[in-house]
Amino acid sequence: MSIEKYISEKQSIVDLWKNRLNCLFYWEVQYVYDGAHWCNMVYNIKSRKCIIYACDVCDEEEYLIAQIFKLAFIVCDSDMDKKLELIQDLVSIVKRD
Repeated sequence: MSIEKYISEKQSIVDLWKNRLNCLFYWEVQYVYDGAHWCNMVYNIKSRKCIIYACDVCDEEEYLIAQIFKLAFIVCDSDMDKKLELIQDLVSIVKRD
């Protein structure tokens, strides 16, 4: 598999899970495989941008989902209404899957 196809596949996973959480609707979340940064997430709340770097774990999909959920909890941390909406989104995910 080419590196471009691999990155596109991982970005699709990020987009799928990001789009299931309303609190991340206006966020730009990018998967980056640069060979220099590993297993890390960098975000800027003001600009609503996040970079999730590749991670050399057995199940990278699980890692990406965990990073998306972590970002959602960070985004909702200071707003009770957002927290309640996040809980509703998570319940919907659990019921759907």
